[in-house]
Amino acid sequence: PGMMWSLAVEGVVKLGAIIAVGIFVCYGLFEGPGDIMTRAADRSANQPLPMFENQTSFTTWTSYTILALFAFLFLPRQFHVAVVENSSERHIRLAQWLVPLYLIAINLFVVPIALGGLLLGHPSGGADTFVLHLPLESGQRWLSLFVFLGGFSAASGMIMVSSMTLATMTTNHLFIPIITRVKALGGLRRFLLLSRWIAVAFVVFAGWGFLEAVGESQMLVTLG
Repeated sequence: PGMMWSLAVEGVVKLGAIIAVGIFVCYGLFEGPGDIMTRAADRSANQPLPMFENQTSFTTWTSYTILALFAFLFLPRQFHVAVVENSSERHIRLAQWLVPLYLIAINLFVVPIALGGLLLGHPSGGADTFVLHLPLESGQRWLSLFVFLGGFSAASGMIMVSSMTLATMTTNHLFIPIITRVKALGGLRRFLLLSRWIAVAFVVFAGWGFLEAVGESQMLVTLG
């Protein structure tokens, strides 16, 4: 329950942060979403913005969408939250409309923020950091701090639930079967909780080691 409360709180914080910076970009740096779209269209007519230079085929776009769907449904942390930690069927009925609404809300300002950053001369390679750079460069320190806390909150929640989920899988499907089959290890049953803590530490440090090994060559890995 404590972990689920933490995830709920970080979900609200990061949603608030992305909406706040979206409103700032649309109405603080520009004159609204329509103004951003008009400027982007005018700019693209003369010199295409980086995000419009390489058109993605329908097949590629569909493949990405299907992969995202599978990730959303089958990643260990998604399964853990949706199934393992689900304590009531009423939560499923709530999630049926709340989760899509949340996804729409958190993606509402993605395109305006991306276009706004490109129109202001920022490189497309750093688009993932526009939410932090745009308010910071405009002198909005409190908004920048809020956005940073939103990102930190999201990262903490991801690490928390991923570590807990993989640790649970490790103890349930590796540790327990081994001590059950090997009678000499039967005394380790009393250390089940400790083994889960050790598994959590292993997952966190393994993630850090993976970042150090390949993170510099893969931007997505670094962000993750």
